Amino acid sequence: MEGPMETIDTSSTCIIRSALNSGNFQALLVQVDIVRRETRSISNHWIFQKKTARHSFYSVTQSFITARAHSLTHSFTYSLTHSLTHSLTHSFIHLLTRSLIHSLTHSLTHSLTHSLTHLVTHSFKACM
Repeated sequence: MEGPMETIDTSSTCIIRSALNSGNFQALLVQVDIVRRETRSISNHWIFQKKTARHSFYSVTQSFITARAHSLTHSFTYSLTHSLTHSLTHSFIHLLTRSLIHSLTHSLTHSLTHSLTHLVTHSFKACM
């Protein structure tokens, strides 16, 4: 990959060299100003690309961590729901039906998953 200075037109170098040899300092100043502006423009473009790439990396990383946190908390809360449903169903079989217990623990699962994912996401953002 070329650096910023390599992308400046080589004709600028020729014009500057010619102006120096001929003593035409007005042409020299004009050409030096053009090269300076081209260099600044190229540098600003590189800085913008670098910032954009960094932002994209953080966005992808945050999305991955959020998805992973959601997946892990969902697996954990699903296991917890299953265990609770099984225990509660056998313990309170005469008081509540299996579907009611599952419905309640299923709601709990979603609440826990959402809360834990939210907590992990905000913790990650705070670290950034």
